[in-house]
Amino acid sequence: MLRDYEFVQLARREGRVRFGFRSLTKKLSCDSNLCQGECCKHHNSVVYSAYHPEELRTKAIPVDAVGLIDKTGRVKETNGFCALIPFCQKYPHIVPTDCRLFPLGFTEDGVLVLKRYAWMHPCPAYGKGEPIYKSMRKYLIEVFGEQIYNGIVNTIEEEIHAGRITLQKSLWSK
Repeated sequence: MLRDYEFVQLARREGRVRFGFRSLTKKLSCDSNLCQGECCKHHNSVVYSAYHPEELRTKAIPVDAVGLIDKTGRVKETNGFCALIPFCQKYPHIVPTDCRLFPLGFTEDGVLVLKRYAWMHPCPAYGKGEPIYKSMRKYLIEVFGEQIYNGIVNTIEEEIHAGRITLQKSLWSK
């Protein structure tokens, strides 16, 4: 099974990403300024904190954080939470792809969707602000690049204009 990092690399090579309309049109302003990083601080975020070996080689991990990552790319825990949290705040370039994409992730067949985990845990950002594809613009561009992001936006806006999809008012709207 491919991991998120590998799907991102595949999307970059192909110049496009497959995504779930219902997930990306939900209103969820995933912004750490709004929630102060609740997903990272709570809910056992260590599940998402792992580097793909290839990704790990491309990161300039600060010396003081090196011992927090094992040889497989798995990040160690501190009291049940990701030990990198304080370093990610200080050195944003080291944030793993899985964390940068959260609350989005890939299904086993490579479709970018809102992770089930995100649906199950309360978040102060649910139902607020803009749809995910707009509120996560910065992160989606960082991960996929401007061309792929613009393709996502154009496709969604074409579908909305044609009346085939609607923007979701909240996380649980159908």
